[in-house]
Amino acid sequence: MKKNLIFLLLLVLAGGYMVSQCFWATVQGPASDSLVFIPLSGDNATELLLSGEIDMYMAPLTSEQADKLKESNVNIYTSPSQFFSLNFNPAPSNTETINPFSSKKVRFALNNLIPKQKMIDELFGGYGSPKETPLFKESPDYALLKETLANFDFSYNPAEANKVITEFMEESGAKKANEKWQFKGKPVELNYLIYNGTGYDYMIEVNDYIAKVLEDSGFIVNKIYYDSSNSAQYYNSNAKDLKWNLISSGGIYYGASKYDDYEIIAEAPYQKGLMGSSEEGNWNYENQELDTIAKKLETGNYSDEKEWKSLFGDGMEILVNESYTVYIVTKEQIFAANKKLEGLTVSDFTAIRLLQNLREINLPGKDTLIIGTKETYTKGSPLSYNYFATNIYRMDIKMALMDFGLWDNPKTLEAEPLRWTYKIKTAGPEGKLNVPEDAFIWKDGKWADVGTNVTATTKISFDLSNYIGTNWQNGEKITWADILYSLAYNYESVYNPKWNEITQSEETYLEKYKGYKIDGDKLEIYVDEWSFNEGKLASNNAFSVYPWVLWSSENKLVYENRDLMYDSGKAKEYNVSAMRLVNQEHINLVLQKLNELNFEDVKRFVTVGDKIYSSEEEFNISKAAITKWAEERNNLIITDGPFYLSSFDEESGKVELKAVRDKTYPLKKGDWLIR
Repeated sequence: MKKNLIFLLLLVLAGGYMVSQCFWATVQGPASDSLVFIPLSGDNATELLLSGEIDMYMAPLTSEQADKLKESNVNIYTSPSQFFSLNFNPAPSNTETINPFSSKKVRFALNNLIPKQKMIDELFGGYGSPKETPLFKESPDYALLKETLANFDFSYNPAEANKVITEFMEESGAKKANEKWQFKGKPVELNYLIYNGTGYDYMIEVNDYIAKVLEDSGFIVNKIYYDSSNSAQYYNSNAKDLKWNLISSGGIYYGASKYDDYEIIAEAPYQKGLMGSSEEGNWNYENQELDTIAKKLETGNYSDEKEWKSLFGDGMEILVNESYTVYIVTKEQIFAANKKLEGLTVSDFTAIRLLQNLREINLPGKDTLIIGTKETYTKGSPLSYNYFATNIYRMDIKMALMDFGLWDNPKTLEAEPLRWTYKIKTAGPEGKLNVPEDAFIWKDGKWADVGTNVTATTKISFDLSNYIGTNWQNGEKITWADILYSLAYNYESVYNPKWNEITQSEETYLEKYKGYKIDGDKLEIYVDEWSFNEGKLASNNAFSVYPWVLWSSENKLVYENRDLMYDSGKAKEYNVSAMRLVNQEHINLVLQKLNELNFEDVKRFVTVGDKIYSSEEEFNISKAAITKWAEERNNLIITDGPFYLSSFDEESGKVELKAVRDKTYPLKKGDWLIR
């Protein structure tokens, strides 16, 4: 139920048939019958685009590859959707080690030290721009920062940057010898964590470039390459032990939203975003002013849009001034698609990488579209409900497999209903509503009435009439039991000690929820949160839903038996594999746990007062349907979206998705188009 920032995907010749207009007028689901994703290099993709053997390439091309496609049967699309940044360890130096990044002046000075435009020219062929904040420069929120950013000098000025570094180092007792900083007779070393896992192009090249700049400034740089399998030793370490000084960061956007205050909230100390700070007793930086602003933004503790803009500007100014994160460059991503493709929406922010495009694209005369990508599900990588999209290329697949209550309109950047509509009733920002006594909350491992004298700022009423009663992809009905279990999961992740040993989730994000109530097809959520923008408020409190019986089995396997883990880091820690629901051995483990699972074991999750939102008979029918799906599909990916996972080839990485043509699915071709 938290907003995520979020911070990649195949060669088959496709035959097809002409689809008539009357067919599309009556059939539910997406525009194309099948999508096939094939991992390809950019060079191979270029040739196959030109020959028409693939219809779209969803991984970024180089400028040289894009040049080959000019004046051809292929359209080129660019977007400023990838960025690179640095996160710093701001912990103080100790008697043996100097940490230059304990100084906010030194942290900010990297803006002046790194030749951003030169890096863009050399690494990206000029496709990019220097970056100063986490925002798209094209977004309306960025325009609010014009005066604030004018107070900072982001220009390339290595002489001034080295002057700042020298002042700090000498004040800390260091001296330069043979162009290298020395402290107590030893060189000053920087431990630089650089991500070398999959999914983030140019991450190594960009950070190797930065490492060389730091070396030229007199530091010994220890480049430590890591991925999710070996990150725990750093992520769980105490920052003041200085096992790391800086870490590569960045992201690839899948969309853009208005009123984007996420980073202000995420970097506030109370969120414990600094690596290791969530561990009890570990060091964390302090900034009371940032905490105050972030808490107001998170809960909607402001009177109107004008005050939000003021808080937003003040928060961003603190982030830039403190420079816990320094933003380096934006890379223009270059995509390509057959000119004959219909149904494409192009975003100023993410080009053709949009949720609706995989649902709406079609090529007259073809029932199967071939989509080139960099990778799909690499061998050993996690694939489960909890780890569905560990990088952007897997996110592309997820966006076709799953539906969401709301989505962000790529033109207006406003949150809009997809499967869930909503109504807002609020007394905010200063007033309170009474929460009905028969509303319920998760307490002591079960749903319980909230009782008397409970208040909340806002009631969000989600209308699920386009959701409850429709089918999961295996033909089972989506029910209130699925909703209740998905809600309870968040609480168990925090308050169930055995689960929390693994999730290490904090209760902070749950404290705002004061109660829930089911009223016909509506889910009422009572929450201490307010915003002048109703879409933002609804989006912040929508959540993903999964088939509760299957998810119960997976969670038992992970959190109680600990035979598998959801992510690679925990898998290594517990010396087991990361759950992979396309792996037959893992499928068998889940099915074994499913067969062992009794209704009485999990009834508490779907029981509110005297009402049980499932029955033992329905529970056993679901178990049989899940088993049948696994036997027929060789996977346990069962979702609510417009495509289902038909096949996955482990060796080639080829993924085939087929359209859901279920009559209960409420959306069809044209429903996702932006008008």
